[in-house]
Amino acid sequence: FGAGDNSIDLRIAESGKTFSIAGQILGAGFESAVVTLESPELAINAETNELSEFKFPKLDKGNYRLTAKGATKEIIINGIEVG
Repeated sequence: FGAGDNSIDLRIAESGKTFSIAGQILGAGFESAVVTLESPELAINAETNELSEFKFPKLDKGNYRLTAKGATKEIIINGIEVG
């Protein structure tokens, strides 16, 4: 997913009956950023590491929205279908 000078490498994996979403934000401005994953039933946060990587484990099937908030930028991805 691309957004201006940044893009997100997103990976969805199945593990038994649950799924995980992991990713890395490419480009400057998202080190120690807050990434939020939302669905109608869920809202969880993760913080990116020094490589701007994040992970959300043990997710149910569904449609999610991901928001990454950096120091001066924000990236929103709607309609992430899991499962």
